[in-house]
Amino acid sequence: MDFWCTVVVAQVRYDNDIVVWERLGIVTSPIDVEQWRQSGIKNFESWSEQDWELYGSSLANLKDDDEEWDRWINKHWIDEETCRIWNYFHPYFNDDKNIEWLNHKSFLFNAKDYDACISAFRNFNYYL
Repeated sequence: MDFWCTVVVAQVRYDNDIVVWERLGIVTSPIDVEQWRQSGIKNFESWSEQDWELYGSSLANLKDDDEEWDRWINKHWIDEETCRIWNYFHPYFNDDKNIEWLNHKSFLFNAKDYDACISAFRNFNYYL
């Protein structure tokens, strides 16, 4: 997913057999590139127990400027980018101060049709 251009977001509610887009908006606040960079695998505070098991012995003792970080990030870019999406972009897109909400009525979708659309999208995108 490319979040470096115009990003449209929706506040979604699931209600039985209907999916409701309560609000639709455009992200208007600038991305803090330095904070985004720091939100990846180096962000120990975001590590799960599984992360500690996987990386603790090899990465946790590295200094911030150690070249091993760069080698790991280059070799595991998809993992690094996934960390940055969940640690930076997810909270960023869920903060109203970053979004200009449009004035419109809610959009309603049949849940089965909506799920089929999302499933089709996932076939084109390896991040979801």
